[in-house]
Amino acid sequence: MGSTLPSPVVAFLIIPFTVLGPRAMKDTSIYIINNFAKKIIYFKELLYAFMGLFDFGYKPPTKKQRKRKTVRRNQARGRAAEDQAMTRDTMLGYEVKRTGRGHDYVRRRRDFLTGRVTRTEYIEVKSGNAVLSPLQKKTRKKKKGHYKIIREDPLFFDLY
Repeated sequence: MGSTLPSPVVAFLIIPFTVLGPRAMKDTSIYIINNFAKKIIYFKELLYAFMGLFDFGYKPPTKKQRKRKTVRRNQARGRAAEDQAMTRDTMLGYEVKRTGRGHDYVRRRRDFLTGRVTRTEYIEVKSGNAVLSPLQKKTRKKKKGHYKIIREDPLFFDLY
């Protein structure tokens, strides 16, 4: 069997490593990956332009469509955070009831001997950088010390 010479790509990756050390190898591989990503993005843009010339029916999403998708995703994230908070409170022994008017749910603590409600709290769950709406601010002012804002980010939401 005869010896085979390395391909140009392998030589391009091995030479900096042997001459300049591991740092050059890392920088070179990052450079290659970045250039490859740029070429893919450029190809994608060319493909979109080509499809636009012949109008095959594909159009990139409009600003309004992108915004609508973001709002729906934020709503789903908020709903997941509410469900997670309600589940946690239920497991901690609170009685939980979803309301949805100025607050997400009411949690009550009952005395296990008498069955009387000892503490009632109105809970608003916020995820991300969400702020209170005017109705929620009004409810917080009205309920004073019984209104709680819980900051919660759903655990497994970003895996989908």
